[in-house]
Amino acid sequence: MKIARLMIINTIIVLQIGCSFSEKNNTEEFTHSDFAKTVELKGTQVSFDALVNPYEGYLVNDTLLLVSNMDPAQKEKIKIISLNDGKLISSFAQEGHADNELISCNIRYFSPQSPFFYVEDIVQSKYWICSLDSLFDHKKSIVTSFYYSRDVMSIYPLDSTYVGFNFWYLNHDKYNNDIYSPISEYKIGQKREKTRSTAFKYFVANVTGATMARNPHNGDIWVAYNHDNVIQIYDKNMNLKKQMNGPDQIENKYQKKTIKKQEYVFFSKEAYVSCYYMSVSTPKHVYILYENINGGGIPLQPKPVEVFKLDWDGHLLCNYKLDRHAYTISIDSKELCLYATCINNTNQEVQIVKYDLK
Repeated sequence: MKIARLMIINTIIVLQIGCSFSEKNNTEEFTHSDFAKTVELKGTQVSFDALVNPYEGYLVNDTLLLVSNMDPAQKEKIKIISLNDGKLISSFAQEGHADNELISCNIRYFSPQSPFFYVEDIVQSKYWICSLDSLFDHKKSIVTSFYYSRDVMSIYPLDSTYVGFNFWYLNHDKYNNDIYSPISEYKIGQKREKTRSTAFKYFVANVTGATMARNPHNGDIWVAYNHDNVIQIYDKNMNLKKQMNGPDQIENKYQKKTIKKQEYVFFSKEAYVSCYYMSVSTPKHVYILYENINGGGIPLQPKPVEVFKLDWDGHLLCNYKLDRHAYTISIDSKELCLYATCINNTNQEVQIVKYDLK
């Protein structure tokens, strides 16, 4: 009996050591010096008569520019422009409350290989799936639309489902609202009642969020945090496979404020942090925009950003240092040039900028 008990205890110890070792091995720390190479890029502004007051701009089909605007003088919010001659090809999406209208407008474009782009109406928690070819051919471009859960901050559409980043999750032991996985898979069309805020102690939407990418080969979901130096890789069953911490050391400093019996979490004064803002991917690589704002006060001062190139195994291939602040990125199918929506360092003007990758 004693021998049997001893064997069981030894087995438990071995399993505990094995689990601890596995967890430790699944987390990697990295710095800027760990990239295989670093390249400084100088951009060229894209300027056409048809490009008026852009808010976002994305390279699509290698020769087209898909842009949105927040200009009330422009009736249609989304336009597609030829990069060959700068002429407007087509436009759509009007403001309003009808089924084919939107209240707010954000373009989502995840890969140059995709025949689709997406329009997110954050106010309505509504996602439109749109065809690039139909927009180019002046046909109805909206393939379908769906309302997503109000308990998610950002989503990544799959086929009949989507992955959502939890609205109430924060990567912090105290303020995580007892939620231990940031992402879940949702069926398109399922009932989307929002959880009452009183179900969670902390309102954390001000300091959380993420950009996501999907490995086209095995379905892995990449989650890069907006306000933390963390990149996580989950398998298609939403199990954490790997975590990468870096490239900088940060210390998140928070403050709380009670508003109508709800505790809100904010960054402490002069302690704003912004890390991974958005991503775009190809069959070989994923590109993630890194803002590197660590301890900045509000209002924020735009500063040049970086774009990290990794392969789907998480190897750090290249750190592209851009010459100005950018908040969207897209890339051509051959990965020879990168387009970014930038803020001019001098007059804060929004620009669409092309970068040739070296």
